[in-house]
Amino acid sequence: MTSYAQYLEKQNADLLTLREVVQIEKEELERKVSIRNSIIKRLKAVEKKFFSPKAIQSLTSDDPQQEDWKKRSLEKLTLEQLENLLNTAKKEKKKKLESEEEKKLCVVCLTAKRQVVCIPCYHICLCEGCSKKVKNMCPLDRQSVTFSKVYV
Repeated sequence: MTSYAQYLEKQNADLLTLREVVQIEKEELERKVSIRNSIIKRLKAVEKKFFSPKAIQSLTSDDPQQEDWKKRSLEKLTLEQLENLLNTAKKEKKKKLESEEEKKLCVVCLTAKRQVVCIPCYHICLCEGCSKKVKNMCPLDRQSVTFSKVYV
């Protein structure tokens, strides 16, 4: 055989080896992608299970029957999932507190606290400033009323 023929034969052998290596690497990458997709699918299922409003409600409620379930569920979560759950619970708690605070505000100006009772309907819905502006009418039921300051 000539040296050129030997060279071509070696190149063909190297090419076949490279093709085999590429095929093996391709299969390995496909396997990794499959594993990654499987993990993503499981994480989405976990997220759906643990971060749904119902799950958050059950994890933040004070129901004694759910304590054991809470402990088992929380043990299975990763640190990142626990942080997300905690942040979600904090946001829910903050919304609830803000809602409670809004219920204490004057229905007219929505800035000052309610301090005046309307008599005879007994709605406590106005601040002192707005009670002077509404001219003896309850803003909730439009009854003719008198006002009295409430000290709470």
